[in-house]
Amino acid sequence: MVTGSGTQTTLQSGDSVTCIGAGNTQIKTAAVVSGVTVNIGDGTATSLNDPTFASIVFQAASNSAIRVFDNASIMSTTNDGIDVTGGSNNTITIDAGAVVGSTAFPSAGLALANSSNNVVNISGTVGSVALGAIGISIGAGAASNQVNILSSGFVKSGNVAAIDLSGAADGNVINNAGTISSASGTAIIGSNNQDTVINVGTIQTSASTAVDLKDGNDVFELRAGSNVMGYVKAGNGTDTLRLGGTANNTFDLATFGFSSQFQEFEVLEKTGSSSWTLTGITMDATATMNVQAGTLIVNGMMANIATTVSGGTLGGSGMIGSLNVLSGGTVAPGNLGQLAVNGNATFNTGSTYAVSVNAAGQSDKIAAVTATLNGGTVAVTTLAGAYNPSTQYTILSTTTGVTGSFSGVTVSGYNPQLFASFLSYDGFSVFLTLNYNNAAFLSIAQTQNQKAVAGALSAFGPNLPFLSSFAGQSDAQLRYNLDQLSGEAATGARQGAFQFTGQFLGLMLDPFVDGRGSGIVDAGRTALGFSPERAALPDDIALAYNKVLGTPAMKAPAFAERWTAWGTAFGGTNRTSGDPVVIGSHDLSARAGGVAAGADYHFGRDALVGFALSGGGTKWDLAQAIGGGKSDAIQAGVYTAVRTGPAYFAASLAVANHWMSTDRLAPFGNQLTAKFDAQTVGGRIEGGYRFATPIGGFTPYVAAQAQAFRTPTYTEADLAGSGFGLSYQGRTASDTRSELGARFDRATLVTPNSVLTLRGRAAWAHDWVSDPTIVAAFQALPGASFIVNGATPAKDTALASVGAELKFSNGVALSAKFDGEFAARSTTYSGTASLRYAW
Repeated sequence: MVTGSGTQTTLQSGDSVTCIGAGNTQIKTAAVVSGVTVNIGDGTATSLNDPTFASIVFQAASNSAIRVFDNASIMSTTNDGIDVTGGSNNTITIDAGAVVGSTAFPSAGLALANSSNNVVNISGTVGSVALGAIGISIGAGAASNQVNILSSGFVKSGNVAAIDLSGAADGNVINNAGTISSASGTAIIGSNNQDTVINVGTIQTSASTAVDLKDGNDVFELRAGSNVMGYVKAGNGTDTLRLGGTANNTFDLATFGFSSQFQEFEVLEKTGSSSWTLTGITMDATATMNVQAGTLIVNGMMANIATTVSGGTLGGSGMIGSLNVLSGGTVAPGNLGQLAVNGNATFNTGSTYAVSVNAAGQSDKIAAVTATLNGGTVAVTTLAGAYNPSTQYTILSTTTGVTGSFSGVTVSGYNPQLFASFLSYDGFSVFLTLNYNNAAFLSIAQTQNQKAVAGALSAFGPNLPFLSSFAGQSDAQLRYNLDQLSGEAATGARQGAFQFTGQFLGLMLDPFVDGRGSGIVDAGRTALGFSPERAALPDDIALAYNKVLGTPAMKAPAFAERWTAWGTAFGGTNRTSGDPVVIGSHDLSARAGGVAAGADYHFGRDALVGFALSGGGTKWDLAQAIGGGKSDAIQAGVYTAVRTGPAYFAASLAVANHWMSTDRLAPFGNQLTAKFDAQTVGGRIEGGYRFATPIGGFTPYVAAQAQAFRTPTYTEADLAGSGFGLSYQGRTASDTRSELGARFDRATLVTPNSVLTLRGRAAWAHDWVSDPTIVAAFQALPGASFIVNGATPAKDTALASVGAELKFSNGVALSAKFDGEFAARSTTYSGTASLRYAW
């Protein structure tokens, strides 16, 4: 460590030295060393100033480092501040707040002489404004050095160059994001060899010329944020003005060319991922433009500058000289504009001409003197709109002729699947024709429902009124739209209706077929389903039963006509799985519920008739927000039951009217609704034989049930006028069911005045049910009808029931029952709760 007025002049390979404090003089390496580390300062005030030579000297040092920390300064009054002579691959870092300079004439704050592949990172200040003092000097054959001036970096001088590359060899790069400033001289002076300046910061001088690159094939690159005050002269050689970086920017062509700010450049070049927009006018006739990457938008005029597109994209509505598009290059005028080519426009194999078109017949266009087409692809982007069945666009025109042709055309953007495209030529122009291809709906559709809708759309032809609504959607989005258009929600109405009436038919008979008649024992009022040949009960139990029933213990009464009134609340839910892969139907959830009330009259010991009324409703929904509906309903029914010994027969008949309403979302949030009336007619018959056992009753039974559900022809209300509304044909759906199973009951005396009976059922059912289809047609497309399928109901189902009844001696009975229906693709749960009174 060197402190105070210290010096170290013989640093060897691998040495590391830190210089702190004020009054230090010189740090110097021995000749030809490697791996030396020099730190000036440690954050405290530090100064280094040699009175006779440079303050830091690297003599042919390689792979070494100098770092000047903040709050440290290196200043020489007789020579350079830092001098690196010979050697290579060194790193020099000037931290923010650090100062490196020289006040000697002539001298430099930092000098690289005959030293190569060094990296200099500047966040502080390098240079001074003393006469003849250069900020950074790179010379004496120094090559491939990189100077990075960060945003806080400042390289300055007085009357000479802030950065001087005179005498340097090829490959030196100045990358400026800070400030390079000369008070009255040229800020940057180049060499006679190849130099590169990349500027995103400020280069300034009060003189007329800010940058003079001298000779050599130099590159001056502008990036967003660049600010150059003064001329930039390229000098002799083939020099390139490059527009690069990753951030977008603009460039005024009026600043390019002879006597303009950017002079003596032979090549304009676009690199990097950025988008540069050219405005203004240049009359330069010596330069060429090469678009290599990113996007160049020519909205100005450079009519004499031949342009090659080897990569990236050329666009705009201005004018260029000749155009040559190589493999990998793209021309896209954009914004439905016209790019003028003041010469020949050539497209080669592997090139792309990107054209945007709209429904009004407008398109991007190239207007050239001549055109040579050696292949290339026309990539069409369709913009949303109401296209005509066929639209022709002029995408390239010439004044003297077109030779050759493009290799093909592709379409993307707004529903490319719905367009058929082709190119045509007349010797002077190239035409693009787009025809609506409604058959593409069929190629997109995957399921039966989707194909049915797609077929209707395709059959209507190219004048499909709402085709423009499907702007730019993916295949998956289009398939979902086909599902929404299908109107599948209408197929769910019958499930709730069958469930509603089916429960009603059953609950009218349940009090009798389950043994819940007006009597318990064979005393003239034996319940149907219970054997009259029951073994005699013990005296105490028989007395209790008869007390519950209000009959004398020892004498069976003669038959007496009697009435029973009852009320029941019922409801249930069903879920039926759809077939999303083949049919395209969606899962259906249906609910039904209501209340019923009725009365029956025993006109004989073993026979009765009754009637019932019911009110309630249904509701159904399809998965994936396809839609659903609901209904308010009222139904009426009659029933009868007879018994002969342990055998019984029961039947019920019902009719219902539904005030239906449907609600679904069509594509793009359009709501479609409908209201209509529908009717259901149904009947059920059942017979069984009860066997008495020591543990309870066992009653095998068979039953048949049939229902018909009729919907009229009706139409949807399309309030938004989307054209998606459907009309539905009326149809009658049917469901005929057979049941084979057994019922179980066990009675238990709870109190002297009440009996609890537990009941159960297990059965198998087979349904002959019509397919859940409906014929629909778009109201806006007369004659374009299709058939849509809903979720298929189960054909074979396992039935299970459990219930209980509590009967009191005063004629009141309470009961509840839970039913389940289980199939491979369908499950139904329902329940009833009843109150009965007999007198």
